[in-house]
Amino acid sequence: MPTVPKASDGTGQVVDPDSDFQTEGDLAEERGSSSLIRAAIPEGGGSSVILPTLISFVIAVAFTIGWWQLMAVLPAGIIKHTFSGLYQYLLVLLLVWHLSLIVYRAWFVWRPEARALRVEWLPGDGPLTADEVQDIARSAAEYEAQHGHRMVTRRLLLIGSHLHARGSISEVSGLLERRAEADRGRAEDAYGLPRFLFWAIPILGFIGTVVGIGSAIAGLKGGDITSAEVLREQIGHVAGSLGEAFYATQVALIFSVIALLAQTMLYQAEMRLHDDIEDLLTYRLESRLVGGGADQEALVRALEAHIAALREDSERRDEATRQHVQALISGHEQLAEALARIGDSSRSLSQEVAKTLTAQVQAAQGELTQAVAKAVADIHAAVQRLREQRQQDAAAQQALIAALTQAAQQLRPVAEQLRQPIRLQLSMAPVVVEAGGSKPAE
Repeated sequence: MPTVPKASDGTGQVVDPDSDFQTEGDLAEERGSSSLIRAAIPEGGGSSVILPTLISFVIAVAFTIGWWQLMAVLPAGIIKHTFSGLYQYLLVLLLVWHLSLIVYRAWFVWRPEARALRVEWLPGDGPLTADEVQDIARSAAEYEAQHGHRMVTRRLLLIGSHLHARGSISEVSGLLERRAEADRGRAEDAYGLPRFLFWAIPILGFIGTVVGIGSAIAGLKGGDITSAEVLREQIGHVAGSLGEAFYATQVALIFSVIALLAQTMLYQAEMRLHDDIEDLLTYRLESRLVGGGADQEALVRALEAHIAALREDSERRDEATRQHVQALISGHEQLAEALARIGDSSRSLSQEVAKTLTAQVQAAQGELTQAVAKAVADIHAAVQRLREQRQQDAAAQQALIAALTQAAQQLRPVAEQLRQPIRLQLSMAPVVVEAGGSKPAE
């Protein structure tokens, strides 16, 4: 049994265990009982959920900013290409947030609870009376005054306050069972945000893949595909977008494995801690409680019922564990199927892109070849027409020359005749002039 010099009585005053808790006076018993009842009442824990969430988020944001600055100064390489980019930075934020929550819970929840469980709470191995249980509860109250609330001390205080108020040992079993279920429920609720972040990581990676594929498809629109330079730029843009998409998926899968490993390890450690606490209070404390004859029979029945309930609870936990494992296996199978579908779609997209580009290039080459052939045919036809025109002009010139030659030959006698002297004989007849006009003489 732990020994602590001073403890709080629940009213803010320091109490000496030797003077108050171990005296048999009415005043000491009244003060000790009231303090146990007040200490056994659970306190609200709303801020205990918000505080680690905010702290872990701030740590994640700071780490992401540092990672972004590191990637900015890091030389180009496989690490920078794989872990830099908008979706990669968001994945880093989610992973660090998840791991910060896990580390916070492991250090500030699981570690103190495990330390409190290692304390030797039960004296000896013999039967325990109600007064001895009251002493154990007071020791738990002293421990909480120095170290804060713990699950094992909460349950010890609950047993002590119940025995003082009701004095019935048979009801302790049901009381512990209800408190164990409440503690397990709170532990399950604490993993709500880490589970959400674990599933958000691969989903964000798939979103990055879809965006990358969409960007690759959008890069094929527009542009002059007949230009080799433009075609190379389009192919480079498509390859870059697909590479970014697959990098996002790769990083998301790696981070999800890391997050699942950390979460599973802490979850199993917490479940083992709950089992150890139930083992301490059920098999080492509750089984040693003694009372009257009727009460002992009721206690035996309660213990049997509690053992049966524990067996059923163990079976339920085993079934829940199997379902959880099956859900994880199913989730990983779905991830594998989704990756296979993405790979098939990427291959089909690459084939369609290659077919489309090849068909467009072949069509452009065919059109260009037809245009060149038509232009060559037009040039040949024009040359032929020019050649024929020249031949026709040459024939016309030869005919003209022949006609001129013939005309010259025909005009040559006339010219010879014209060269001879022309002889003119003029006869002068007398003219008789009469009144009324002139008249030639006969």
